[in-house]
Amino acid sequence: TGAKSDTLTVTYDNGAATGQTVTAAQTGTGVAVATLAFNPLSKAFGNVTVGASSAAETFTITNSGGSSATNVYVALTTGTQFTLSGNGCGVIGAKITIAAAATCTVDVTFSPASTGAKSDTLTVTFDNGAATGQTVTAAQTGTGLSVAALAITADTSANFGTRAINASTTSYLFTVTNSGGSPATAVAENAGQL
Repeated sequence: TGAKSDTLTVTYDNGAATGQTVTAAQTGTGVAVATLAFNPLSKAFGNVTVGASSAAETFTITNSGGSSATNVYVALTTGTQFTLSGNGCGVIGAKITIAAAATCTVDVTFSPASTGAKSDTLTVTFDNGAATGQTVTAAQTGTGLSVAALAITADTSANFGTRAINASTTSYLFTVTNSGGSPATAVAENAGQL
């Protein structure tokens, strides 16, 4: 990289004298190829309930090279359970240019459609000024959880029978169990007159 120069020289005989010359100066500057990278290089979205979506996570794409990256295309390998939910690099699905020393951002959201471990790969494909079809990637992982499922079980002997108004009764144990994979939130009891 850096400033370069040379001289183009033509040597000739002009019919009256030999070894005549003319010159033309050549100058140019070498720049490094475009070099793109993701930050972060990967993201674990953690546990998300099936049917819900995670908060969007932002990935920054930086061009640390000396040339513009052209034909930049950002996509997810499958794009089913992880989706591009926003794109500060331009219109999703369109090719763009990222100038030298410039950055742009893309957002990814995890929306599991089924339970279990999930993964995808965020990929940017670009031309670096010397070669086409260059790629860099960032890994996405997350786990889909089943929805919360509450059930109430009671002592088999729980029978309050008939009681006079304001009379106390024997206490019985009622157990609330969550058999689902996600926490049950905003849980409240409504015992009425019990």
